[in-house]
Order: sequence, then structure tokens, then C-alpha cells
Amino acid sequence: MDALSLFNGFGAQIVLFVCWSALLYGVAVILHHFYPQLTQWARFWQAWILLSLVPLVPISFWHGAGLIPQVLIDSGTSHHHAEKQTVSDFSELVFINYFNDMVLSILVFGMLLGVVKFVISLIKSYRLVKNTVRFNDDRINTTTDIRVTDQQISPFVFGFFKPRIIISRQVLSMPTSQLNLLIQHELTHIKNRDPQAVILVRLIACLNWFNPFIRYMEQRFLQAMELDCDRQVLAHNPTQQLDYAQALVACLKLTNNKPDSGLHAYFSGARFQKQDFEQRIRAAMSSEVIRKNIKYYQLALIGLVSIMFTSILAAQPIVVQLDDVKPQQGLIPVANARISSDYDEVNSFRSKKPHKGIDFAASTGTDIVASFSGVIKVADGSTLHRNYGNVILIEHQGNIQSLYAHLDTINVKAGDVVTAGQKIGTVGATGRVTGPHLHFEMLSQEHRINPRIYLKL
Repeated sequence: MDALSLFNGFGAQIVLFVCWSALLYGVAVILHHFYPQLTQWARFWQAWILLSLVPLVPISFWHGAGLIPQVLIDSGTSHHHAEKQTVSDFSELVFINYFNDMVLSILVFGMLLGVVKFVISLIKSYRLVKNTVRFNDDRINTTTDIRVTDQQISPFVFGFFKPRIIISRQVLSMPTSQLNLLIQHELTHIKNRDPQAVILVRLIACLNWFNPFIRYMEQRFLQAMELDCDRQVLAHNPTQQLDYAQALVACLKLTNNKPDSGLHAYFSGARFQKQDFEQRIRAAMSSEVIRKNIKYYQLALIGLVSIMFTSILAAQPIVVQLDDVKPQQGLIPVANARISSDYDEVNSFRSKKPHKGIDFAASTGTDIVASFSGVIKVADGSTLHRNYGNVILIEHQGNIQSLYAHLDTINVKAGDVVTAGQKIGTVGATGRVTGPHLHFEMLSQEHRINPRIYLKL
């Protein structure tokens, strides 16, 4: 057993996910050096964050086109030789399962903790909004809901379905020109749908707490989002650069030292560092306001995403090869069923030949669930040998397949992606049988193997 075998299934995808995110972040750093205008665009980082999540899509979703073993077509209910499973194989499987279960438990616990913190932040934010009063001032002409709070905070926009602008009462003492620019900045956030993007990106970062590169991308996205709004506001007010810079500095004084929840589109938030503000002030005071060629940026971004997306899909088969190990222990396909014929059992019905599957006796119509997650390869009564009757064949990671035969009804179709525990059909008596039951087989490299090694029997 080597180190790679410890990361089967989901573990391999997590490793690929972190490495892929690191690669994307590195590419973004290089792009920023040669073409900073692109990486200072918020949409770039939104696309980059979504692209980083591609490895989390189940490998079987992209690579579910495995071959149907010829042994299943040539003969029914299995009398062919199977690879012998040794005690060391079983011990290795138990250790791998234990290791992966432990890692998965840590990841899930961290995700649950992140979701709890995310929900608590949402509740606190909604409470803050609830404890505000409506802004009524003739200096501002807008139909957007603007609220005033007594807390000393920088202006921000919050809300997913109905974003609101929240300003501190201290802001009302600002000159009218600066106050108008500030409100325009927040209105631009709403127009760009930034409040919704900020909440979704924060949720992604919470769920992927173990990946530091997602947090780095989130930070770059927030910075680019503010620069986008700065540029758009100044593009409409090119003669008010000084007022805008002064408004930015004034709001900076309202920023407390406590880290914010990450759910708000701030004009001048606590999460930003000194160099971020310096960059924004320099951009505001620049003699020439940058006007973006959005179509050019969109084409460049589409091209970059297409190249990187193709690259990660090309890398998926490599992960499948590295992941060529036994799957984790699966679920029993028929609950509370009696094993009527075990693996390698010999009887006269099979002409004294060893049974290469496990039969689960149950009444017709009893639910059958997938033992492992995978892609449906066969779901009919004609593709495989007629002795199987109605049959389902599922492809799993690591070149493992599971077969469910003699079904009464089939609830899936070829090409479907199923998860472990999902109902796929019902027990029946189709094909060559003596009574209703499920005949369950497992195959590796087109050879039948003992299902007991993989099932918690």
C-alpha cells in the first residue's frame, strides 16, 4: 500500500481540488503581473472561484463510459473464475476505509462548523438591518431602501433578495457631494448584483474551509469588486475625483478593528488592508479614469476559462488511474434480506459450479438501493445474458462495477448518476431463478470478485 492509495474516491478529489485551486491562483498572479486590468475585474474572480470547484464534481460524472465486461454478456449468473482476495487485501481495505472515514469526518465537521458560523453571521446581519431606521433626506434622490444605523461602521449593502444600503449616522454630516458619491457607489453594487455574489462566495469559502486558495480568491474578488464600483462611479463623475477620495478616507475612519462577517459589500470595510485603500485612492485621484472594454474582457475571460476547464477535464483520467483502488465499504443493497446463496457456494442448480455473487432473498417488490455511488451503465433486460433477467450495472471509481440482477422493476436508466443508498429498482424473479431474490455481483478489471470484502455483512 502506498500513500496514493489512502486517498481513494472523495479523498483523491479533495487533493486534486486543492492542487487545482493553487494552480488557478498561480495563473491569476501571473496574469496580474502582465495584464492587471483583467484581474482587477470582479467577474474574473467570480469565474475563477467557480472554475476551482470543478474537481469536486464526481469523477464518474465526467468519465462514466466504461466498457461492459464481456463475461456478463457471454454467461448468466456467473460461473467464471474470480481473482482470489487475500487476508492482506482485506486488512488493507479496512485501514484505507478507516483513514478515509477519519479524513471525511474532519472535513464534514469543518463544513458543518463553517455553515453554522455562516448562518450566525446572516442572523447578526439581519438583526443589524432590523435595528435601523429609514433614511429620509432630500439630498439623495433614489427609490432604493436606505437605512441608517447608530453603529460606527462603514456604509455597506446587504441582502440577497432585497438588498439594502446601510449607512452610519456619522455619514450624514459629510458634504452633499461626497454623500451622493458614496450612495452611488452602493447603488452600483446593487446594479452589479454584488451583494448576492458576496454571500455566495462567502458560503463557498465556509464549505471549503480546508482550501486556503479559495479564501485568497475571495479576498481578491472583494478588492476587485470595490475597484469596479470605484471606476464605474468615477466614469459618471470624472470631475469629482477629489471628493470621492475624501469620502473614501472619511469612511475609513468609521471602520472598526473588528473583522466583519464577509457578507457585506462595504465601501470601506475592515477586511481590507492598507495597500488596498492606497490602491483605490490612487485610482480615484488618477488624472485618467479607466474605462473598461467589457466585451474584450468577456472574450478574454471566456477563452481563459475554456482553456483551464479543458485542462482539468484532461487531468481527471490521471486521478482515476491514481485512484485505482478498492472502493470504500458499501451498503447492503436489500435491507433485512436473507442470504440464500453466498459467494463461491456450490449447489446442483448451478451444476456444481461456484456461485460468483451473493443472493439476497426477499419478496417481490422489495426496494433495492445502490451499494456505492456511480454511473448507470446498463438498466434493461436485454443487454446482458438472458439468465440475468432485468439487470442494472453500475460503474464506480477504480474500475469497479456492481451488478444487480433478476429485478422486477428498474427505476433508473443508462447514464444516470446515482449515490449510495439511492433506490434503483425492486426485487423480482426475472431470468433464470427459483424464486424472487436479488443476485448481486462485483467486478474489477472485468473479473468477478467477492462482494463480502466490500459489503458490511
